[in-house]
Amino acid sequence: MAKQKVRNYTSSIQQTLLKNTSELKQQNTKYLGLMLEHAYKKDYIWQNVSKIGDYYAMDFEIANNQLFNVLSKTISDAKTNGISKLIWSNESLLGKENYIINALKKISEDISINLKIIVYVSNYIKWSQSAYKQWGIKHKTYEGPIQSYCEWMGNRAPYFYTMLEPLYHEFPNSTFIRNMDAVGNVVGDFFEVCGIDVTNVTFIRYNEAPKIEELYLRNIYNSQFDTAVLPDEYDKTIGKLTQLEQTVDNVIFDMLPIKSDLRQINEITSDDQIQMNLLLKAQGQMLLDNSIPGNMKSEKIDLTKLVNGLSELIIKQSIKIKSLEKDIKNLASSNK
Repeated sequence: MAKQKVRNYTSSIQQTLLKNTSELKQQNTKYLGLMLEHAYKKDYIWQNVSKIGDYYAMDFEIANNQLFNVLSKTISDAKTNGISKLIWSNESLLGKENYIINALKKISEDISINLKIIVYVSNYIKWSQSAYKQWGIKHKTYEGPIQSYCEWMGNRAPYFYTMLEPLYHEFPNSTFIRNMDAVGNVVGDFFEVCGIDVTNVTFIRYNEAPKIEELYLRNIYNSQFDTAVLPDEYDKTIGKLTQLEQTVDNVIFDMLPIKSDLRQINEITSDDQIQMNLLLKAQGQMLLDNSIPGNMKSEKIDLTKLVNGLSELIIKQSIKIKSLEKDIKNLASSNK
C-alpha cells in the first residue's frame, strides 16, 4: 500500500504509525516509513529519511527499478513474516509520479496485491500558508536568503489536480481521494480507510504549526545560512533552550516598583530624609522632593529593537557554540 498526502497532518499519521508498531503487528500490518527505511532490508542509500534528495536526484528509470526491487523484496519478506498489509507514507511523492508510477505498475502486474493509494487534499489557501511555514521557514528547503510567502509560492502553487491526475489516470480504481478539511480526525480517517482497528491505537499529534514567535526565531536562524537548513538544526541549538512562554511584562514590568513600594521606601527612610534636607538647607541647596508622582509614567520597551537585537545576538552565539562543539568533538576523536 502506498499513500500520499499534503499538509502537516501527514506527520501525525506517520508518527502514529511509528508509535504503534506492536499494535500494527498484531493486525498483520507493517509501516515502512517515509523512505522505506523500515523495510526488512536496506539495499539502497536513499532508504533513509535524510537521503530523500538522493532518490529524487536519480534518473526516473533507475529510481523506478530500485523502488521495484525494494517493494518486491519487502512484499515477499512480509508474507514470510505473516504480514498482509504494508504501509508506505511519503507526502512528497504527490507530483513526482515519474519516480514511482512504473514501479507501482510493475508491482501490480507481477505480484498479486491490493494496491491502495490514499491522497489527502485540503483548502488551497490554507495549504499554501501551512506549506510556506513548514518548508519556506521551518525547514528551509532552498538555497539563498529566506524567501517571503510570495517569493516562495512563486513556483510552488498547489495544483493538486494536475499533480494527482497522472496517478489517478493510471490507477483509477486504486486511488482514494480524501478531503482533509471535511473528514474530522484525519489520522483516524486514514486508519479507517486502511482497514485498521483503532481500539488500541495511541494517536500522536505531531509537527504542530509553530507559533509566530518561533517562526520569527527560525527565520533569523535560517537566514544565517545560504544553504538549505533542516528543522532539527534549530531544534538542537535555539529550540532546546527557548520555551517562548513568558512575556516582557512577566519578566521585567512585574519586577518594577508600584506606588505602594515607593511609599514604603519613603516611610522607612523618613527620618533620614529629614536630616538630609536639613543639611541641604544649611548648605543653601534646594530640598529633596521625595514625593511620589501622581501619575507614574510606565516605561515602554521598544520590542522591535529588543527582540531583533537579542535574537541576532543569541542566534549568532549559538552558531559559534555549535561550531566550537564540532571542533571539540573532532579534537577528541583525533586524540583517541
